[in-house]
Amino acid sequence: MNIALERLFAGMIATLRTDVIPHIEDPFARGQAVGLIDLINNLRPSVEWARAPLQQKVRERRQLLLMVADLLGDLATDAAAPTETMESAELLRERDRLDGEICEALAAAHARSHTDEAAHRALGLIIRHVHAEAAADLKLSRKPLFAEIASGKNDAAAPRS
Repeated sequence: MNIALERLFAGMIATLRTDVIPHIEDPFARGQAVGLIDLINNLRPSVEWARAPLQQKVRERRQLLLMVADLLGDLATDAAAPTETMESAELLRERDRLDGEICEALAAAHARSHTDEAAHRALGLIIRHVHAEAAADLKLSRKPLFAEIASGKNDAAAPRS
């Protein structure tokens, strides 16, 4: 689940103001932290979640739910607005709503999967979807800089992945 960018930016600024800046002794370093707040404030109006990947995720979830509904027969699906007309925040809400529906479909399919072949196939579709999405997300995630974070040092020689 992604956090709305506005909330993410506000959280970073609040953390800098309350937890970081008060503990910085060096005036230059303090100025750099305040400069970071200024940078975040200037980025706010220009940045939003990438729409194309969000639209694709919403379309994939909707398609999955339609296929699962066909197999289960009693799963309600509602007609939704086209993703092309949705803003990023709407896409995030729709993605999260669809995740809830997928969870409900998963529970319904699991409950019937031992005796119902169609439910077993629906369960397989959902599992494959979740695995594929997790694999795609992992490919986009950079390895965390735990060693550098823990040491508090700038390890410029450390390889970045």
